[in-house]
Amino acid sequence: MSELPQGWTSTTIKELAGTTGLFVDGDWVESKDQDPDGSIRLLQLADIGDGAFLDKSNRWINEDAFVRLRCTALTAGDVLVARMPDPLGRACLMPALEQRCVTVVDVAALRVDSENIDNRWVMQTINSPQVRAEIAAQSSGTTRRRISRGRLGEMEIPLPPKAEQTRIANQLDTLLARVQACNDRFDAIPALLKRFRQTVLDAATTGRLTEDWRGLDELKQDEWETVALQDVITEMRNGLAQKPTESPPGSKILRIGAVRSGQLNLDDHRYLVVTDKEAGQYALKQDDLLFTRYNGSLEFVGVCAALTHDAPGYVYPDKLIRVRIRADRAIAKFIEIVFGCRSMRTQVESFVKSSAGQRGVSGADLKAAKFSLPPITEQTEIVRRVEAMFALAARIEARCAAARAQAQRLTPLVLAKAFRGELVPQDPNDEPASALLERIASSNTAMAGKNKRKVPVAPKERAQAAINL
Repeated sequence: MSELPQGWTSTTIKELAGTTGLFVDGDWVESKDQDPDGSIRLLQLADIGDGAFLDKSNRWINEDAFVRLRCTALTAGDVLVARMPDPLGRACLMPALEQRCVTVVDVAALRVDSENIDNRWVMQTINSPQVRAEIAAQSSGTTRRRISRGRLGEMEIPLPPKAEQTRIANQLDTLLARVQACNDRFDAIPALLKRFRQTVLDAATTGRLTEDWRGLDELKQDEWETVALQDVITEMRNGLAQKPTESPPGSKILRIGAVRSGQLNLDDHRYLVVTDKEAGQYALKQDDLLFTRYNGSLEFVGVCAALTHDAPGYVYPDKLIRVRIRADRAIAKFIEIVFGCRSMRTQVESFVKSSAGQRGVSGADLKAAKFSLPPITEQTEIVRRVEAMFALAARIEARCAAARAQAQRLTPLVLAKAFRGELVPQDPNDEPASALLERIASSNTAMAGKNKRKVPVAPKERAQAAINL
């Protein structure tokens, strides 16, 4: 550990424990001990957030298990540490809950000497980049890495004077709350942009998006006509049914996931050896529309995307349908917009049938789907406006993603600053941290034998597992 600020000292996590001992009895409970009708809550890894209690689980044990395992109920303020990822070593404080609570074996519960130690400081120190990196280095395991209680207890951390601990913890509470509020706002943006795009599509297909344009050109919306998809296409063809491979040789054949509403990902493909005839029959060209014919998720059935350019060397599978548009009647991108609006989604979803866990729509049903079709000139203007608005949304999305990445760096940076003693002013009048450790050690010695930790009675295999931990 680098040189510490004046009044600070170096200690280990186990030295911070008061007379109750390092880890609270009860964190030996395993998931197999649970009882859905029990009255004592069994906290899980999912409940442990990075600095916040997430309250996600709903697991319980009964009174008999609580007594048999000689558990001690958690109390508000206990430091809960996740011994498994993700991320490994994340810590939070136990909140005040109505129910008695214990933890599963992969959550360690640390109860510090509250007279001398601010539990918020301990939690935030464990969450700091330096300690988190050390926890990762001390972990073991092949599939999922874990930090043992022994190694966690031996982890070396810095300890400021008690008054400075509290000043730092108070400042962190303020700063990290602001960072979280910022992240919460960033979290809300994708949903807002999704609603914005959907509103644009709905306005585009009802004529609202181009009301001003029609006024300038003295056109009327009664020039729109109600048509079915079959009225504006020249061809509809299902794809190839042969099983593809993950690597060459062969043509690139799209996966079903390559097609999403208004989006086509040509990088999402596998390979299929085809004849020259098949390569021609199932080729993909500019302005082709690809519809999803089958998918496990309803929201992805019957969606479509238009090709903006030729895709030589590509073919498509039988779970996709290729549609070619009559250029004198419609623009492919406009049809893509139509099939993205809410009214068309309602119509398409009414056609969907389920079989063997898959949902599908037939080409015949897609051909029968009805919508309002404006003149080609207005379709062109609609496509231009939609693309401009979607481009704006994409720019906002990119800027928000960049800003969010910066915001997510703030928490570790702030914690690192606190860890180095640079977050708040120091007071030379503060009692040095070494005096705190002396009191804790004296208190532990005086209480030895009175509150000695008892190892839970357990079968041999549980005892051996505890030794391995």
